[in-house]
Amino acid sequence: MREIILDPEFNKLIIPLTKEECGKLKENILKDGFCRDPLVLWRGILLDGHHRYKICRENNIEFKTVEISLSDRNAAKAWMYSNQLGRRNLTHFKRVEMLLQLAELQCINSDMTKSELAIKAGVSRDTLYRALKIIERASEKTKNNLREGKTTINAAYSKINGEEIKAQHPKRRGSQIKRDFAQDTLFDCDLKKLFRNLPAELYCLAVELNELPDRFKKCDLSALATEEQRASMLDILLSAQKAIASARESLKLEAAAV
Repeated sequence: MREIILDPEFNKLIIPLTKEECGKLKENILKDGFCRDPLVLWRGILLDGHHRYKICRENNIEFKTVEISLSDRNAAKAWMYSNQLGRRNLTHFKRVEMLLQLAELQCINSDMTKSELAIKAGVSRDTLYRALKIIERASEKTKNNLREGKTTINAAYSKINGEEIKAQHPKRRGSQIKRDFAQDTLFDCDLKKLFRNLPAELYCLAVELNELPDRFKKCDLSALATEEQRASMLDILLSAQKAIASARESLKLEAAAV
């Protein structure tokens, strides 16, 4: 067998298979008696096929290799990121992380829109926005849990928002925050009871935008649609506006029927 170089720096870029995936791969290789897909090398360094290589070495199974031509180590890393982005078992968070690393290596235009980045990562714009906030503010433990699929982007994002709100209002906790906010000018008296049914994101953004009381009093949420930094949460606000309007109408009908 040809001696292959395992570069520690490149090895760290490989996303490990789950136990089930690794077991299935080993089962197929042992059943076939050979490795179907060739291992990809660059200057003798293994770029793709680390799990296959390990299985073949441990079981004395033949494998083929293919050498690719790349300009330097950064180009080799970029190739690895691009290759792995096509895998189906990546979590959404890991996809976003890898895309950002790939963009840095390839010096992708920083003016690329969030929608374009989301398409490249294979996630929605909202997911991209939340993942970027998590990368910036979450603990390394939370990030590792996301990479391993032990938690979701939505759960991590909600936790970060909750912690930020508590930090902004240290003397108000839990139900007290909800009661105080339910009395905000965003809702009239008849709608206070609907507060508990609104999405958590609506509450978080309303607190964030409390410097715009007049616009909230008018409930003119569509006027915020041009503010790109808040675009990822506008759909929630607009949906809430519709829900509030519908609730008002229902309350009027109920009152008329009494």
